[in-house]
Amino acid sequence: METLHYFIDSWGPRPTSYYKSNFGGLETVPLAGFPAPAREELLGAVLDRARELGAESQVIHCPVDGSLLGAVFPQKGTGVYGFSLLDPRAPDYLGALGGPDLAAAEEHLSAARKTLARARVFHDGQEKIYGQHMDFAAAGQAAESLVWKLVKERPGAVPGREVHRFFGAATVQGAVDFIPQVTGDIPRRIFLKGRPGTGKSTLLKRVAQAARQAGQDVELYHCSLDPGSLDLVAVRGAGFCVLDSTAPHEYFPERPGDEVVDLYEKCVAPGTDEACWEDLEKLRSAYRALVQTATGFLREAAAALERHYAGLPQPSPQALERVKEGLYRELLGEN
Repeated sequence: METLHYFIDSWGPRPTSYYKSNFGGLETVPLAGFPAPAREELLGAVLDRARELGAESQVIHCPVDGSLLGAVFPQKGTGVYGFSLLDPRAPDYLGALGGPDLAAAEEHLSAARKTLARARVFHDGQEKIYGQHMDFAAAGQAAESLVWKLVKERPGAVPGREVHRFFGAATVQGAVDFIPQVTGDIPRRIFLKGRPGTGKSTLLKRVAQAARQAGQDVELYHCSLDPGSLDLVAVRGAGFCVLDSTAPHEYFPERPGDEVVDLYEKCVAPGTDEACWEDLEKLRSAYRALVQTATGFLREAAAALERHYAGLPQPSPQALERVKEGLYRELLGEN
């Protein structure tokens, strides 16, 4: 099975965590008290050992810089999570040490959130324009048609489980996504094309609801800038996924089983792009500029955190080896 990579936290305009959705019911080891480089070394060692043992693993990344933040081992029923230093839930004594670099990191991260919130306003402006030219009845028909194609009804079925995640984040490297890893071993992929506000998230929610009612387990991947919006639904038991395949996570069919559903073509009045081009381009340009500014703030936050960690006492190689051995036992069942 393809190793899943994803985020469970969003540090965007509305900070959101799906920690409980992913770690609920697992025997979880909190990886606290380690500088980020040591945390990455420990998590990398455990993931390498899991691969050697043939144990299925899932990798969780930090939404600020993409670094390793945790792992889940479904077959073992275990997980490990190294709370980020700026995470208010973190049981991490390193945060209590404070200092100017940590304060600077918090300030830059707050500035990034506020900037992304401003960017969201310009994205919503695009949604409003397209919404004024939408055929909502056609959008509803497109959703029901896709549900009919993908989901086999099972009257009386026990509703399936659902887990909530993010496949992407606005990081110090810019927009990063793990769509290839999330969808790598799913045989049927539906790529939704369209524009902001053309019903992609609504369609995804309808597919997820129908699949759960049919007894299927569902993975729901949310938009990191707007967690109330869905970007991808994966139903592995039925062998399909449906995803919003528009910028900044634009993909195209490349293998058998891939297909496109274009909601702009199906549901928006012809000529809308051309008629509203000037207003839309102003909104898009403002959005891109603010996202770029937010990325700069994130880079400043990451640099300040790196300085903070560098000034802390570092664990010895011997201490790290002892922790690794303990993690192998607790997470992978090694004697």
